[in-house]
Amino acid sequence: MRLGTQQGVGVVTNPYVIPPPLDGQPSCWACFGLRKLRRTYTGNALWVRRTSDNVEVEVGFDASGEVSMDSPIADVTEFTTSPSSSGDHGGTATLAGFSSSTDVHVVKWLDQSGNDRDVYNTTGAQQPKLISSGSFVTDPINFDGTDDWFTSASRLDNSNDRQTILAVVKKDTGTGSMGLVSCMDNFNDGSELFATSNYWSYRLNTTDLEDFSGGVAQISNTSKELVVASYTPAESSNEQKLRVNGSLILQQNCTANLNVGSRFLAISKRVSTNALYEWNGGISEVIIWQEALTSAQLSYVEKNVMDHHNI
Repeated sequence: MRLGTQQGVGVVTNPYVIPPPLDGQPSCWACFGLRKLRRTYTGNALWVRRTSDNVEVEVGFDASGEVSMDSPIADVTEFTTSPSSSGDHGGTATLAGFSSSTDVHVVKWLDQSGNDRDVYNTTGAQQPKLISSGSFVTDPINFDGTDDWFTSASRLDNSNDRQTILAVVKKDTGTGSMGLVSCMDNFNDGSELFATSNYWSYRLNTTDLEDFSGGVAQISNTSKELVVASYTPAESSNEQKLRVNGSLILQQNCTANLNVGSRFLAISKRVSTNALYEWNGGISEVIIWQEALTSAQLSYVEKNVMDHHNI
């Protein structure tokens, strides 16, 4: 069982009480988290900006492999806004010292896969929040549902069509359409995992996997959830699947040809080339594979994630 503290974002008391979920698992296309997702990853977790003076730093992991107030910080080599003094964070060595009593927003979420597929937003008003008045926001990283989102310079190439998308989220209020993970240039070409009318939907080109009547796909507004969308064209039926909190909730036949090599990855919006339908709530982990995981692989990753997040 994981033990947390008020200082951290789910901080464990000993290093890797729950190991990184991707250790020993298939290589992913990209992965983002507030903990180490791969033990061999040696980079930082985030690039953040404090609002008091727009100084930006990178945020590392604490001794437990988590983002916490004890996380070390480091200068960044370039700036997306205009800091009052380039790289000057007052000699502070930790996120607590850097944030002090101000707000901190996320400029860039660093990809831990080793593929350098970071997601980012260079506009300050559109950057999701990590810290408010010196304390972690509830359910970080928190997107405001209005204009907070990330995009990427990387194109999600699904030339083999296989795909698995995993996300850990906590949705706040609102029942409209909200993007979570998208790789679409319009609403009928590509793939996306999103919310609509407070239900989960997984779209592959024009084929939607959703159910607004039975309630099995309804999204919680009170609890953190693990959602997994997958497409396995090699199967003879039920190629398109949705899972929530370790259970299969929806599946259907699908013969979509994704071919989305020209579509940029986006988090917290539905269409990657436009700021549309942003997520309202927290997103704490996103992992994307260009594979459909085996039952054993998926079971391991789901259990690891749910144990860590107390889902």
